[in-house]
Amino acid sequence: MLVNFRLRNVLLLTLTQATSSTSVTLIAAVGSLAGYALASNKALATLPSTMAVIGTALSTIPASLLMKRVGRRVGFVVGALCAMTGGLISMAAMARGQFWLLVAAALFLGVSMAFAQQYRFAAAETSLPEFRSRAISFVLAGGTQAERNRARVSEGRHQDHREYCGRADRSFYHPADGGKWLPAVVAAGYEE
Repeated sequence: MLVNFRLRNVLLLTLTQATSSTSVTLIAAVGSLAGYALASNKALATLPSTMAVIGTALSTIPASLLMKRVGRRVGFVVGALCAMTGGLISMAAMARGQFWLLVAAALFLGVSMAFAQQYRFAAAETSLPEFRSRAISFVLAGGTQAERNRARVSEGRHQDHREYCGRADRSFYHPADGGKWLPAVVAAGYEE
């Protein structure tokens, strides 16, 4: 039973890594394009992508300290809530055509990535010593799924940001497709 618990945690962490990494590739692939479509000053087009990096940089240590204090499970749920918030704000920004709302959404997505960077450490902690290196590899391999997800978004190249948003939000943020809701559901099932 203990082995099943450990294996289940590694599988859950792999799924959450794949889903969370999607937001990074999405911001890299689409953030600047969406920023260009929405910004009145085109020089600010890459600000959403930059804000995601700043959000991650500023919150990596606080995320780690929070998890040390309240546990990984709660920390992962907080990270997933940040991702959901960022996803919902992104949809609103694109639907309303508001650049600064998109920048705020990117900040939330960046914060969520600070929490997501802890998945590999959780995999190491939950695994038996002889399985640790494989557990970390499985979790990191979840990031390759994000590359496939990014390709799905890149297929739809439209000039009108609302059309583009329609494709992106159905793929990644809409509750019916799992999207950003999946990390919260999976993190809630993680056991310490």
